[in-house]
Amino acid sequence: MSIEVHKFGGSLLKDSASIKQICNVIANLRRPAIVVVSALFDVTNMLEKAYSLFRTGNIEEANKVLESVLYRHISIASELNIPTSKIYEIIEHVKTLKSPTYAEVVSIGEKLSSYVISEFMKAEGIKKIKYVPAQSFMITSSHQYGSVPILEQIARKMPRPAEDEVIITEGFIGIDSEGRSTTLGREGSDYTATIIASLVGSHAVTLWKNVSGIYNADPVEFKGARIFENIHVSEAIEMTFFGARVLHPRTFTPLEGKNAKLVIRSPFSDRFTTVSEHPTTPSIPVFILHKKVRLITCYLKHPDLMDANDYARIYQLSARYRVPIKLLQKGARSLSIVVPENIPSLAEFMDELDNCYNIRFNDNLFLLTVRHLKHNISEFLSGDVILSEITRQTQHYLLTEWQPIDISAFS
Repeated sequence: MSIEVHKFGGSLLKDSASIKQICNVIANLRRPAIVVVSALFDVTNMLEKAYSLFRTGNIEEANKVLESVLYRHISIASELNIPTSKIYEIIEHVKTLKSPTYAEVVSIGEKLSSYVISEFMKAEGIKKIKYVPAQSFMITSSHQYGSVPILEQIARKMPRPAEDEVIITEGFIGIDSEGRSTTLGREGSDYTATIIASLVGSHAVTLWKNVSGIYNADPVEFKGARIFENIHVSEAIEMTFFGARVLHPRTFTPLEGKNAKLVIRSPFSDRFTTVSEHPTTPSIPVFILHKKVRLITCYLKHPDLMDANDYARIYQLSARYRVPIKLLQKGARSLSIVVPENIPSLAEFMDELDNCYNIRFNDNLFLLTVRHLKHNISEFLSGDVILSEITRQTQHYLLTEWQPIDISAFS
């Protein structure tokens, strides 16, 4: 019995009308199926703001943000004619916590969306819809952000749908061995879906998004962007690592070596992209823009040279605080790294660096990564290039400003 796995992104879940559309898609999926859902559109951003306010002791403002999240879900639930008491319960639980963790706050987004979707489908009389909380089986390490799934334990607890059943569960969130909430990192719902697929033996996972597939560049920022019909997993991993937001960087990892494919599609288009381990040729140029990155330069506090111990220390801190280093440039007495700004533990990472080095940093920068292009693209860029790196296949440019560019001639 082949089980299909589908994930629906938050960009598709904006209001009661869009939820009705997605529930109709779910109702017509081939069964058995497991459906993974994200939080409603922009809710995770709101909850991250609430967590930041909690962390700085601004409880009143944090609760105001939670009230906004509550009101939005209550309004949608009322329009869908489903009970609202559970929504109040989920929000109020976080308010009772003295010092809520990142995962305790942001995980409520997925809990709310899965409740709304599963309850609406039941209210519509759609049979064999079963809600299974992700935190009943998604066992991970204890890190609040970017935790590591413990596959052996997940496999023992992983639910499997009956032949004519659809299981609905949450993406992104998990729980550690002590019962504490965890998360897999932003875009982690994609990763949840492929973990599940690998454990139930599914050979195809469909990620439903508001875009038709993977493009060689963001169509908003690059005129002439083209969709990939097929793309090799290694290229998809490179794109996501350097900032392409269509997938979590580890999304394909659970499926590698299992002759499985990943399909990225939209419910509003017939076009889609298939990611697999089959070779695809020829390679067309790829342009990846990562907005809001931080340049951090670490200087030695004493007269000496940077050595392997310094490099190891900085990488170890990066791993401890789950701060991915996107670019690195070494100097004799300094080390510069480029990291995303939106990492919840970035402040703690900076504090640790400050203990060991004199640090300077610049925010609101743009990291442009270009792959498979022999032409030097720097002449087309606006603003100052404050750091660059060019290798055989890849060009990196760290920019102070960004203006959309036309890549038609290159792709």
